[in-house]
Amino acid sequence: MNFYKGNFNQDRENEFKTKKGWLVGHFMEYHRNTNKMCVKFWKFNKGEEKDHQLKYEKEAVECTIILKGKVQGVIDGKELIFQAGEYDVIPAKIRSNMIVKVLEEPVEGFTIKSPSIEGDSIKMGVHV
Repeated sequence: MNFYKGNFNQDRENEFKTKKGWLVGHFMEYHRNTNKMCVKFWKFNKGEEKDHQLKYEKEAVECTIILKGKVQGVIDGKELIFQAGEYDVIPAKIRSNMIVKVLEEPVEGFTIKSPSIEGDSIKMGVHV
């Protein structure tokens, strides 16, 4: 087979310990391996946001799409509220944390980054 058909819920659950919800990217195997983009399906409940840190991408553009729930995030120092149906596009070098506080749980979404580059994401070591 020259393609991959998957289920984002099942793939996320089956590989969460090793891939943290990432479905496509330079760090995946076989047909899910590409340096063109990386894709993550994520879920957070209240109290789990402490594990999500402020960070920036050195080169990649990041797009986060909220599928379900409501969340407080911060982009370039500005606090914002996102709910189902909303999304952002964050250029490289802009600090962000899309999961500062879960307001309506669970909050679920996709994050897409392009390109997918090893070591591109720089975590700032703080939550906000």
